Amino acid sequence: GPDPAASRRTARPRTALYAQGMLGTNDADPRSVPAARMAPGTSAGFSELGPSTYGVPFTVGLGVRFYLAPRFSVATGLDYSLLTRTFTGSFEGISGTVSHTLHYLGIPVNLYYDVLNYDKFKFYVYGGGEAEWCLNNKYRLFASPDIIRTYPVSGAQFSVGGGIGVEFRLTR
Repeated sequence: GPDPAASRRTARPRTALYAQGMLGTNDADPRSVPAARMAPGTSAGFSELGPSTYGVPFTVGLGVRFYLAPRFSVATGLDYSLLTRTFTGSFEGISGTVSHTLHYLGIPVNLYYDVLNYDKFKFYVYGGGEAEWCLNNKYRLFASPDIIRTYPVSGAQFSVGGGIGVEFRLTR
């Protein structure tokens, strides 16, 4: 008769929900990076007087993955990212430490290919891209009182990426 274990390995869901998170780095030596802006747009009035020290980038997201074939799927969702940095700077003649914080909302689209696919374990490769929009671009110069300015960032930023992954299923 038919092997029930074999049918479990070949039967695949047509859709799957996922949650993801990521912590990363901006550079091989994240302690000190030459001064650079983290977003297109303006920082009118702020002068950078030294190198930037970047915080650890943080991203969290939710999405859905649709199977188009037993090993091939496409996924999309919504990602939130937080980027931070500090640098020595000045604003209208007042110098000090400046904190620069950006909040982004993104829509990723990725293609997945399952290289190995077992009942509770999956190894896959993926590639795709993301469009992100800046929700908030804030500078704070620590002074007495603090000087806080928010500048708009127009348009979207686009990125592409790829990688490998491992999935462990908790439920069917």
